[in-house]
Amino acid sequence: MPLELELQRVNEALENDGGDGINHSHIPTTPAKSNLSNSNSLDTESVPRESRIRQQPKLPTGFEYTAWLTTAFLSGYEAGVQDPSTYHEAMTGINAKEWKLGCDDEFHSLDINNTWKLVPRPRDQTVLGAKWVFKAKRDLEGRITRYKTRWVVQGFRQQHGVNFDETYASVVKSNSYKVLLAIATFFGWPVDHMDFITAFLHGAIGDHIVYVEQSLGYEIGVNLVCQLQKALYELKQSVPSSP
Repeated sequence: MPLELELQRVNEALENDGGDGINHSHIPTTPAKSNLSNSNSLDTESVPRESRIRQQPKLPTGFEYTAWLTTAFLSGYEAGVQDPSTYHEAMTGINAKEWKLGCDDEFHSLDINNTWKLVPRPRDQTVLGAKWVFKAKRDLEGRITRYKTRWVVQGFRQQHGVNFDETYASVVKSNSYKVLLAIATFFGWPVDHMDFITAFLHGAIGDHIVYVEQSLGYEIGVNLVCQLQKALYELKQSVPSSP
């Protein structure tokens, strides 16, 4: 008998008889994995939604639960804290200690930079008012990280030609520093970053004389005002004079 016919006969025998004396010709040839997946999908669809078993979310227990609850409470509490609109509101609120420390830091920066000198109140010159501005800095989760304060001048009361002239200030275009960063990256040069604290307080005020009321809560003497020697926030010449 030719070899091809013998191999064909053996294959037919194996297909019809698995070697255990049982005829397997009636067994479907669909893979068992497919049958299982189909049966599971049918069983899931046949079970009503209200009868299905739902897994409860896993909550922290013990100390972990206490820490988690405290963090969530503080985050929600701090997220609801509003920035004070006045000095009196800040100093009488629940965070008065933090705001007072922020005002102390700001006044100390103004003082050591010789931002002004105290002089008698002039009779023929406009004395600009000023106010404390409060802003709570927060992280991504809403927690307060810093209580920031600024002593801001009422620059809208200034008069052109009397206590200011120029207000134009040149700025750097974004394309300029992007080109520098690209060149540094290409040649592998290190890039340093520098942050000026109270940068506006380092610029000279110019030829005009500007008078401002003393900082609320830090008044010295009687009937004395601040004659500015350096720029303050919201002053019209503060941006041109800043370094």
